[in-house]
Amino acid sequence: MADDDDIGKSLGLVPNSTVSSQTANYKIIKLLGEGGFGAVFLVSSSLTYNVKYALKVEKKTTRRKDPKLQMEVSILESLKKEKCQNFTEIIDKGKTSTYYFVVMELVGKSLADIRDKLGKVFSLGCGIRTMMQCADAINAFHGLGYLHRDLKPGNFCIGIEDKRRTIYLLDFGMARKFLNDKGELKRPRKQVNFKGTLKFAPIRLHQGQEYSRKDDAESWYYMLQDLVNRRGLPWKKLSDMNSIRVSKEESRKPENISRLIGDFPCKNEFETILLYIDRLDYVHSVDFVYINKIMDEAAKVAKNSPDDPYDWEYLPEEW
Repeated sequence: MADDDDIGKSLGLVPNSTVSSQTANYKIIKLLGEGGFGAVFLVSSSLTYNVKYALKVEKKTTRRKDPKLQMEVSILESLKKEKCQNFTEIIDKGKTSTYYFVVMELVGKSLADIRDKLGKVFSLGCGIRTMMQCADAINAFHGLGYLHRDLKPGNFCIGIEDKRRTIYLLDFGMARKFLNDKGELKRPRKQVNFKGTLKFAPIRLHQGQEYSRKDDAESWYYMLQDLVNRRGLPWKKLSDMNSIRVSKEESRKPENISRLIGDFPCKNEFETILLYIDRLDYVHSVDFVYINKIMDEAAKVAKNSPDDPYDWEYLPEEW
């Protein structure tokens, strides 16, 4: 890999430096994060001085034929046409001799950050409504023919200012098309190397099987329990890949499944969703409309309405 800890500096991107597109100049305020072949910066624009944006860069390299950022831009532009609210808007894009860049709408804290700030879990009603938005985002992503393959609380963020009630799906670096050029389902590969985050990875990925829409849904369910269940996921204290796989498989047994559902008033609804997801296979689409119908019932059991404040609305916007 490149010098992952210093990509910004290696590209000359430091505070007060400028990145120019064909339409505007963007002044770098600070680094927000970096890793792999890219970095994200907080920037201001010469066109809208008081509005801040996120500038995402990807270093050009001979080791990567197709820029990941190019795919991300293509996905976001397609999603904009579908008018899906759960994805950031592209403001500008361009490239230099050493990197590609895209300027995007700025978002707020991740669900992982918020969970930690709140004291490890969301309130049940807030967690349900939050995960319903996440389901909508995944459904739209699948609708374009893509799998995300790294769904976790750290890859979902809330909006800022008047969009604090909106959840955004981010980071498409591991996304993969599951349809071929004819719009047909690709034939599954016989062996697939593990990629993703162990805690939220689906069982099939542990087994070396091809990733599918069902697997994104399984990761979504693990996210739900991670956000609302005070006991956490059954494998939360494990670090060995094989031990985590065994724990995920064991949690499906009748005598263990209650641990993966949680002792909630809406545990029946959660079990219905888990069993539905587990019945799916590689060829199946995921009926997120059905899932969210059950989630809405769960919210009612939890005495939560769509107009109730989200937990983070009680927090100051800057923390």
